[in-house]
Parts: sequence; C-alpha cells; structure tokens
Amino acid sequence: MSAPYGGCTPESASEVHPVTTRDPSSIGRWVSLVRTRSSQIGTSAAASTGEEFTTCGDLELDSEVARFLLEPVRSLLPEWSCSQEDGSFFTTRPPASRTATKLRAIPLLLFSINWASSGPGYSWPEAYYVTPVPELGVRIVTASVDTDEITGYTDLAIGMCSSVRSPEWGTKKIITSWWRRGCGIAKPWEMLWSPGLISGARAERWRKEFVWHPE
Repeated sequence: MSAPYGGCTPESASEVHPVTTRDPSSIGRWVSLVRTRSSQIGTSAAASTGEEFTTCGDLELDSEVARFLLEPVRSLLPEWSCSQEDGSFFTTRPPASRTATKLRAIPLLLFSINWASSGPGYSWPEAYYVTPVPELGVRIVTASVDTDEITGYTDLAIGMCSSVRSPEWGTKKIITSWWRRGCGIAKPWEMLWSPGLISGARAERWRKEFVWHPE
C-alpha cells in the first residue's frame, strides 16, 4: 500500500563493503534452526515444509532476525503511513537508529516488486534484500512488505545461502520458494519496482519461469 521507494542500484550495491555484523544470539539460533530443519526435511533451507511463512519454525524469530539485519536500510523498506483523526502520524516504519550502519552489515537490495494495485495509490510492495553474516559464513535473504496483515510481521528472514561467489548467488531458489510457500498469492506479481543486484530482466525471467497456481 505504498508508493515506489528507493534502494541500491546494481552499480551502487557493488560499491558497498559490509562491516562486521554484531551477531546476536537470535541470528545464530536462527541459522542453527534452519540448518536442522533443512536436514530433517532433506531439502534446502527455503523449501516448502507445509507450514506457511516460517523458515526456521518460529515466525517471531524469522521476524526478529530480519528486523535486526534490515535496521540500516529501514528508511528504504516498504512503508505505509497516514494521518490519524487525533492529528498524530502513523507509520509502519519508525526511524532507524543513527548508529545502525556503524554496527551492522549493509543489506543489499536484490529487487522489489508490486504484487498488485488495489486502487489509486494502493499497492502491495515486497522488497528482497540479502545481508552477509561473515561470522557464520552465510548470507540471509529477507522479504519486506508495508503491512503486517498477511503474516503478522512486516519483515521476515526467508532463507540463507553460503557466502560464496557473488552476493546474489543462491537467492533465486530462496525467493521463488517464498513465492510458493509464503505469499498466499496465486497470481504473478504485477510489476517490478526497483532492480538491485538482480536486474529487472532477470527478475522478470524468474517470474515467467515460476509455476503459479491460480485458484
């Protein structure tokens, strides 16, 4: 339900060098749970498990990890805001901490989409970021929306991949698995809003290759 928002372009993203991440116990616990879950079901960490939305088995933890990682780019995430009857201003994105970028790795935008437009000025955006966690040897992929109506949270960690090759390596499987298991949307997304590490043409190919299941 937002207007299009900014983010890293492929050129600017390549110039960002992640600083050391403060690894709270929640991230280490999340990584451990995802690995355990993956071994139990015999598929990748982002595969469908029959449980909607959650990656590690604990939706609240998925959100906690995502919110921590995304703090440095909070102002770039999908946001819904409005003025209330009492004159106060409501937003789903409080201001980011001034020290956030000094303490944490910088999330890199993969790309962002609009699932649909339900009316003038009403859209349903989702942004995908990848954040390196060098201490654990992984990159964590997150999905962000501007409302908690679907899952109860605006940000979720939706999968992880090894810290090898280029930053976007391994993210296709995570994101397309998320489309399959967690979005609750049967139709293809409507439009690309912002390319990032994944170009617009590449994101469109993922969209065309994905097998959607209309109701």
